[in-house]
Amino acid sequence: MSPTQPQAQTPRPLSAFKLYVVVTADPGCMGVLWPSCQAGAASPTVLCCRSVICYGARRAVPPQTLVGAPQTFPTSIHSSSLHADASKQLTLTLGSPAPGASSIASPCLRALAELRLSLGCFVPGPGISSYADNPTRAGASLRACLDKAMTIIPVEQQRETPTYLGATAGMRLLREQNSTKADLVFAEVSKTIRQYPVDFRGARILTGNEEGSFGWITINYLLETLIKFSFTGTWIHPEAAAVVGALDLGGASTQITFHPGRAIEDNNTEVLFWLYGTNYSLYTHSYLCYGENQALKKLIASLREENLTSQQISHPCYPRGYEENVTAAALYDSPCIPAPAAHDPSQILTVRGTGAPAECRNAVQKLFNFTACGANRTCGFNGVYQPPEHGQFFAFSGFYSVFHFLNLTSGHPLSDVSATIEHFCAKDWKEVQMVDPGMNKTRLQDYCAASTYILTLLLQGYKFDNETWSNIHFHWQVAAVDVGWSLGYMLNLTNTIPLEAPNRVKGQRPDLWAVAVVTTCLMLAMILWTGLALCYQWPLATYETML
Repeated sequence: MSPTQPQAQTPRPLSAFKLYVVVTADPGCMGVLWPSCQAGAASPTVLCCRSVICYGARRAVPPQTLVGAPQTFPTSIHSSSLHADASKQLTLTLGSPAPGASSIASPCLRALAELRLSLGCFVPGPGISSYADNPTRAGASLRACLDKAMTIIPVEQQRETPTYLGATAGMRLLREQNSTKADLVFAEVSKTIRQYPVDFRGARILTGNEEGSFGWITINYLLETLIKFSFTGTWIHPEAAAVVGALDLGGASTQITFHPGRAIEDNNTEVLFWLYGTNYSLYTHSYLCYGENQALKKLIASLREENLTSQQISHPCYPRGYEENVTAAALYDSPCIPAPAAHDPSQILTVRGTGAPAECRNAVQKLFNFTACGANRTCGFNGVYQPPEHGQFFAFSGFYSVFHFLNLTSGHPLSDVSATIEHFCAKDWKEVQMVDPGMNKTRLQDYCAASTYILTLLLQGYKFDNETWSNIHFHWQVAAVDVGWSLGYMLNLTNTIPLEAPNRVKGQRPDLWAVAVVTTCLMLAMILWTGLALCYQWPLATYETML
């Protein structure tokens, strides 16, 4: 089951708006003037601002509070970048210059960036790696989104728009299985992109560590935990503890990336970033073959191992009353799932659901090795080193889509999550089909297995527990932008995040800031009461003198 995007309103195309930036009295704030509000207005200076963006902090501001004659700039997209997630989506991100950059276009660009006008386009089909036997279809699958991008990027700026294609675990598996086919797929997608008037800068397969770390950059860039513009007009560098970890679940791999706050013992799991003048030492690891799709296929293959001679497979995670046929060739078509001896690819296997939650949990746990670590090392699973998890985490992609289906993305306690999954896994096929009409019904039979797998991965694999469960936040978007590795990949390639911080100011710890605010308020209160007391005593003193 591929992670699917939750249903959302389709964003209006950029062409529907003619954006102008209104420079206000506050040098750190800008309003966006929407001419659609100006219908019938006699003068273009009439303000109709929906909001003012203070470098990420959105707040409603009535038009009359904006002082001075508005200075407007037409939309300018000098640093537009087109980036593509080869497995699912192609996105046009309206970029901005580095913080502090001085140019007449930067207010417009900054407003566009802070409004997060990222216009997404989901590529039809399961991903380019699925076209290994027909690579021309891989290139063709991108055309609809490339065509859409051409309607968004101004014609005069298309040839200046850097365009990248990055591929992740699906193509890593294909390259491992057949490097020639992987090269042919890349050749076709590159050929297709070069037919468009963009500055195509190549296609490449990301490593697992890159995929995880770029997802981490995306989240923290959007949350402004790396650097932010304060209401005082200065750039503030938050405390390192403010950064959040990233939990990503794709179709073929899963990634965990976080700042452990301690030395990392295994250099193979460490990645170093120097961002905005600050060094970040991150732990990251990608588990190939433990993405959602591959894990669920491994589960069926594992269940079959109990009786290889039979064509019947009892599946405790499938609902009672559900049945499907699968060929042995389709089941063992991945390097993640080695075929048994005397394998007959043409054999038809029948998978029948039994709807047994306890047996489902046991079957899922067998996909992991939780005992290979040893006594002197902290591990995730399969003997892979992992320091103790630290701080807050954002879980996205497959983590979000599965839990969103079960309505478990709103900070539910672990006991509620476990009970909800248990209850769902006990339903029969007729009950499962009676889901909310607004929910995604694709591969309904997989949600029990997928949710059980996610819970096992997070608790026994990544070592979250009842106390730290509340540190996991399930999100599909941050600041109205889809979360994933592709934005971080683009930011890195286009050098949008500078190495040095602009006029670097060290951020204060939240607790110290709170103490300072409370102390200031108390001092002001004392001054006020002292003034009132003096004012009250003065008339009395005058009266006594007169007597």
